[in-house]
Amino acid sequence: CLHCMRLSHLLLAIIAMIAPAARAFTLSAGRAALMKSPFPLSGVPRVGRAPAFTRLLSGGPPGDMTKEEIERAREERKAAKEAAKAAKAAKKAAQAAKALEEEMATRASNNVKFTDDSAFCGDYETVASKTFGVREYKKLGELEVGGEGWIRGRLQSIRIKGGSVFLVLRQGAFETVQCCFFKKDFDDETKAKTMLNYFKELTAESVVDVYGGVVEADVRSCSVNDREVKVQKVHTVTKSTPSLPFELEDASRSQEEVEASQGTDRPFPMLGQELRLDNRWMDLR
Repeated sequence: CLHCMRLSHLLLAIIAMIAPAARAFTLSAGRAALMKSPFPLSGVPRVGRAPAFTRLLSGGPPGDMTKEEIERAREERKAAKEAAKAAKAAKKAAQAAKALEEEMATRASNNVKFTDDSAFCGDYETVASKTFGVREYKKLGELEVGGEGWIRGRLQSIRIKGGSVFLVLRQGAFETVQCCFFKKDFDDETKAKTMLNYFKELTAESVVDVYGGVVEADVRSCSVNDREVKVQKVHTVTKSTPSLPFELEDASRSQEEVEASQGTDRPFPMLGQELRLDNRWMDLR
């Protein structure tokens, strides 16, 4: 019938299309089998063929290797992996030891004698009364451009960005001055790095001693707004706890300021009376 003729023609067309691809696949498969064989059709061993041991280590088929050779190759491969793993671990341990050594070399002492003028940073040991009058401290209002000296005050705030540090010291209730440190200003890289690491340990409201030179500056956030101190030495007299019950800046705001900020994106914290009374020592500051 007509349908059977059409179906037979379609099948012949499909066979004609598939036949070349099938013939090419058969030839390629045959070539691959001959290449894997150690002996080609001529019976002569193939020249330049990689040893079976090398093929096994590279993840290839064992080929003509004996069972003992395969086991030995596997053991050697396992031993090589373990040796590489041990070498990597040893290298990592050496790097960690070197980093710890460098950190210890740039870590400030936590037991600096008050009378040791050679120390450039670190926490003082207990300051005894016998040291009273040994050092002269300058009032913030007495700072003169071009002069140098020691300043003692509370660390109101500190900001560290890269190799730069900006501190605000406070004397009394309202007098503040900006002190700055720049790593690039020091020729001794170890000393500069040690000081920079020590600045990171300072906590707000700690009592610190700063020695440095006074230079002209335009500072808007401090009561001393036309001068600043270039820090050369810094020591902690008494260290405050890292976490304070509240910030002095928050306690200094009026109730009207706090209430007006509540509807903004950055509302000021509301300090309750109980919190302030429980921490009266902070509230008085």
